Amino acid sequence: MFYCITCISFVSLFMIRKYKLLTKGGIMDQAMKQAIETFKENVFKDYERFQFGMWKRDIKEKPHLESHYNNLASKSVNEFKAGFKMEETKYYYKFLTANGTQQSVHSFIVKEDKEIRRKQWKKGDLLKCASWSQPALNKPRGNILGEYKVQWTGPLYLRGPRGLTL
Repeated sequence: MFYCITCISFVSLFMIRKYKLLTKGGIMDQAMKQAIETFKENVFKDYERFQFGMWKRDIKEKPHLESHYNNLASKSVNEFKAGFKMEETKYYYKFLTANGTQQSVHSFIVKEDKEIRRKQWKKGDLLKCASWSQPALNKPRGNILGEYKVQWTGPLYLRGPRGLTL
């Protein structure tokens, strides 16, 4: 019987990586799963509020078009829900929104308590995106395991001492 050393080493490396993921918290715990589902529901509710609220003035002026506007809003909400995806990176869960063929980053959530770039982050911290692959690491916008506010466009901006956005 002949065994390929390269194949055996590749398979063993794959098994070691899989074991590390399983033992080091690579699998999301139940509280985090539930918090992420609640986060998604909050984003979807805000988008529905935006879409159905957008047509209120037009419906008052033209009540006969209400069913048409409701169909447009429902179609848009369904497309938004279908295009809202989560990717897992080394330190974060990255949420993407798709609009037709274009994608943009909605937000990042910290996977576990960790020090990243000389700052201590808690598991579940909600971060605004700075670029396609990196979050803004100035301050968290909330924690999905605790209290936070989010809109369909992304996490809210930080507030300064006088209530102005920074």
